[in-house]
Amino acid sequence: MSPKEPFKWRKAKEPALAPAPKPQPAPARQPPVNVVPAARVREIPPPPASAPQATATGSETGSEPSHDRIAVRAYGLWEAQGRPDGADCEHWHEAERQLRANRG
Repeated sequence: MSPKEPFKWRKAKEPALAPAPKPQPAPARQPPVNVVPAARVREIPPPPASAPQATATGSETGSEPSHDRIAVRAYGLWEAQGRPDGADCEHWHEAERQLRANRG
């Protein structure tokens, strides 16, 4: 380079980049296991006779069903509806209502 030539910048060599990985296809989505079609939903029957029976406890009064009896009935309702998630309170209240109606 002579003193009369203007200064020229040289472009730096960039490091070689690896090729970008190809995107993987999304796996096939499986339907949830516990979904019950609307056509199969029906009136909830009382629990079968083979269901475990709760015994009366000392805390059970004459007009109020025991916690165990409500739990057994609510479990039967839950199973009859196809074991849905998030409906535990509804099953509990329906079991209480049914047991109170049967006593009164």
